[in-house]
Amino acid sequence: MDLSGPARWWLISLKVFFLFLLQLAVLLPVWLVTDPTQTQQVVLIIVMLLPYVIYPIIWAVGILFDVFLVEDWFTPTEVYVVGTLAGTILPAAVLTPKYFHLNVPDVVLECILAFIILLPSVWIPLLAGYAWAPVVVAQRIDQKDIQQKMLTPASAESPLPREPSGASPSTEDAERREMRWIVMGLVAFVSFPLGFFVPLYLGTDPNAGGSSTMVFLTLLAHLIAFQYIVAPRLGLFGHIWLKSSSSTDVPEAVFKLLYGGAMLPTVILLPLYLHTSMHIEAQKTLLFFLLGLPPVYVLEAVRTSHRANLAQLPVSLAMVYFGLVMPVGVLLPAWLAAEPDSTGQAVFLSFMLAPVTVCLLFALVFTAFYEARLPFVPLDALLREHADNTVATYSYAVSLSVAPVVVLLPTYFEGDLADTPKLITISFMGILTGILIVMFVVSRCRGGTAGPTSTAASVPNLPFASRGGHSQAPSQPTAVSRGLFGNVTMGNTAGMAAASFNAAQQESRTDSVSPGLNYGDNDNSLLDTPGMMMPSLSPTDFAEPVQQQDTRLHGRSASVKSEVWQGWEVGMRCLALHGASGALYAATIRTLDWDKRTATVDWDRADFQPERVPMSKMYDNEEPAEPDDAVAI
Repeated sequence: MDLSGPARWWLISLKVFFLFLLQLAVLLPVWLVTDPTQTQQVVLIIVMLLPYVIYPIIWAVGILFDVFLVEDWFTPTEVYVVGTLAGTILPAAVLTPKYFHLNVPDVVLECILAFIILLPSVWIPLLAGYAWAPVVVAQRIDQKDIQQKMLTPASAESPLPREPSGASPSTEDAERREMRWIVMGLVAFVSFPLGFFVPLYLGTDPNAGGSSTMVFLTLLAHLIAFQYIVAPRLGLFGHIWLKSSSSTDVPEAVFKLLYGGAMLPTVILLPLYLHTSMHIEAQKTLLFFLLGLPPVYVLEAVRTSHRANLAQLPVSLAMVYFGLVMPVGVLLPAWLAAEPDSTGQAVFLSFMLAPVTVCLLFALVFTAFYEARLPFVPLDALLREHADNTVATYSYAVSLSVAPVVVLLPTYFEGDLADTPKLITISFMGILTGILIVMFVVSRCRGGTAGPTSTAASVPNLPFASRGGHSQAPSQPTAVSRGLFGNVTMGNTAGMAAASFNAAQQESRTDSVSPGLNYGDNDNSLLDTPGMMMPSLSPTDFAEPVQQQDTRLHGRSASVKSEVWQGWEVGMRCLALHGASGALYAATIRTLDWDKRTATVDWDRADFQPERVPMSKMYDNEEPAEPDDAVAI
């Protein structure tokens, strides 16, 4: 349909009439001059406000089913202006005061209330579609450019900048598709609960089965839309806003935990359960979601944040489940519902606190023998490059160490417990506090507070390094062991001299060289494959001092004196330490910050986000490598 010339002016005239003139110049004066009856008042309200509902519905039909070209009928400026007025200002500043202060029959008030609920629910998807789609598509285009740059040799890259002549047809199609997904997701997330379920529930009197089904389907559609459409895009916006996070996983996990695990159950479902009158079956359905969402979304947040480190996921899920979900999400509600006697209280306390104690004991063992930085993994995931901040590190350690006292001491004095449960409570408080203090002290002694596991893992001038330990001095006795998650670690144990491999002995160990990514004929890296046994090493395996170790790895990075090579340039190829995996991957330098001695690199792997890496963790990559090849640290 051609909307150029007179047709466009006719369309604009119709919009102005039905959105402004009809209400202000026709219907409102009729209401004020005449004395309409109850039915006439309802009709006037519907005729006045219905165009503001039809407008976004027509737009949604066009964007979802391609019945017409949306850009010809609606402009972004028009949508923003009308949407702000009709979707926010009209229901909040005009209709809501009228609902509370007008002296009209109840049926008129119910009609006003229906539009107060309906207008935001139909306008939010439209406004969000226009606001979100360009941002999401632009981010995806940037990622595509990064991947294309990774696949293009540095010498073949074109210095020409991207043309600033507006969006291409492919970009417009991508924005339209993205807008379609956003609209469908927000219709299920917002419009269906507010614009359909609430008016239907308030306007009808469903039986027990009908009300329970309505509650279940509404919450199910709401959660599915949040899980697969809303939360990933909120994570993308959090990633753009924070800038320091190397991926969208952690912001997405935070949004899922805050909304699905906290806000939805406590701010929305709990008041509905306590203060609304509904059938007992509907209340049970509401209670099912109210109690089930927090533990489910705690586990979902853990799963989402571990997408880039699946090897660590089973251990993290087990610790979170037995240390948090089972005692707080399962046993505590059962205690509150059962109101047990002294024996029951002792049993509940034992089952609640024993899994936490066992998890902390396992964490203490792993910290002592495998992962020195293990207690600080949550802090590293939140702070990324800034996780080596001394104040944040010690504040985090002190806060977790006193957490059992903060939780269990008030329970001991104010929990209305018998003597035996009180003894169990104070005993577990001492045990948990002691384990936490010992674990942080052990981590500190093993060098676990030197830097974050994710982005500042230590790579000393030795064939192996601890993921978070300090660089070992050449004369310091060390020992090599396999980490908890398949990484090679180094502990401060006696019996092994700190020196590099003899070149001839490197050639004799070709069976343990990581396949794929090679620096030369005699690679000195070990195969970082879970389950592979490390070769037995002795002091005789080290025949040359550290100063003579293979310079192909350290040629353009930290020398034996930990100096930063001054020859790095934007666009150069390198091997850099990937924070999430703790291994070296091929990358291209995007930016350099000589003041902070850091560089932002674009990984060859398509599933890796650009990341800021210390220059001391960057190495020469003279020979091309496959994008998925990694060198174990």
